[in-house]
Amino acid sequence: MKNLSQGLTWFFQKSNAMKINCPDSVELQDYLDHNLSLEQRKDCEQHLKNCADCRQRLETFTQLYQAGGDYAAQQLSVKPSPRQIESIMNRIKLPGKKTQDSAKNDLISQFLANFKWLFAPAFVLIFTAIFLLLTKSGPENIPQPRPFAKQFDLQANVVEPIFDPGTILKTSGDQQIKLSEFSRVPLNCAVQLPKDAMILIRIADSQMKLNDEAVFSFSEKEMKLAAGHAMIELNPPHSGFIIKTPFAEVTPLGTRFSIEVKKHFIKIELEEGQIAITGKSGIKRILSKPGHVFVNPDGQFSNRIPQAQSNPTASEYRPEIHNHQAPIDNGSPQRILDSF
Repeated sequence: MKNLSQGLTWFFQKSNAMKINCPDSVELQDYLDHNLSLEQRKDCEQHLKNCADCRQRLETFTQLYQAGGDYAAQQLSVKPSPRQIESIMNRIKLPGKKTQDSAKNDLISQFLANFKWLFAPAFVLIFTAIFLLLTKSGPENIPQPRPFAKQFDLQANVVEPIFDPGTILKTSGDQQIKLSEFSRVPLNCAVQLPKDAMILIRIADSQMKLNDEAVFSFSEKEMKLAAGHAMIELNPPHSGFIIKTPFAEVTPLGTRFSIEVKKHFIKIELEEGQIAITGKSGIKRILSKPGHVFVNPDGQFSNRIPQAQSNPTASEYRPEIHNHQAPIDNGSPQRILDSF
């Protein structure tokens, strides 16, 4: 081992003192390992013929290489058997020396690697569709069956007092009922609200608010409004439903509107939807945008409040609130409704 160390020291000293054109230690190692190209090997051999120093370096390098191999072999307690060496060599894959089966397997692997990308867009679409189905089919996302709309039936009305001044309303035959006890409007029964009272009438999904001493009645598909103010909000279906006033008939084609009946005019105001109006004169008009229109006692339409006319029948459409202890027949709700 001492001789090997001294030899390495001398070799590196000689390597550092070599000429510029002489091959270095790496080139000499490649020469010994046969790693040089044919042209490089010829150049190296030609140089060794003409350079004594390099020949001595190559000889020394060869001795050191042999000495190092011998020393390594001495340190091994067990030498590999020829069978073990053969097994190890069979596992080493040298470049450019693949077997026929290995080359075939590599070709198949490359084909499969490229083949899968041809179907990548289809896989993306399939997985996206599955994801959407899973996310949309949860219990909370299952479309619930839409309930059938309640049938619009004037007979099935429910009355709720909005403002009850503690007074009594009048019905047909001058019957007097406390507003707090008035829970339903009977069909073909005239009703007159007391002063300052307001009620809400619910019919299926629709509703009506009446006030201003309204005089009205219900039949199967018809509402008569002889006086007062009605704010109406309808939700379909309400086919065939009409509202009769002294000067015009209103056919609701939409949802929200109001009708105000006064002595010498009717004001009809549309908030949303569409309504058809037929005046007493036979003239028809349709409101399809939010706005209002006035109808005078002759059934004529106007965008302004009509002037009062000396019409002796106009006062019949506006009832007066009478003393309930001494009712007057001329002011009865039924008589007012029967007047048109």
